[in-house]
Amino acid sequence: MQQLSAEGVSEAPAVIHRMMGHMPALHRIWVGTSDQPLMALCREFPGFYRCARLMEEASEAERNQASRPYDGMAEFSEAQKHIQIQSPL
Repeated sequence: MQQLSAEGVSEAPAVIHRMMGHMPALHRIWVGTSDQPLMALCREFPGFYRCARLMEEASEAERNQASRPYDGMAEFSEAQKHIQIQSPL
């Protein structure tokens, strides 16, 4: 986070994109560490806390997003729909 800050990267999407490679290790720390050591990490490394908050906010936004996995996909033509209805799986 210090490096990103020094590079002027501060917007949440850009930070998340740049931190993606570190997510597995950070996740292990977040889920495998008790509250006291996590609080100590946050005090010693403010960027750790900021990264955790960004991930929490992104996760919450994703959880609250309407589920629409097919947005932007082309619809089947009527002929294709007819073929699919007649074909068993």
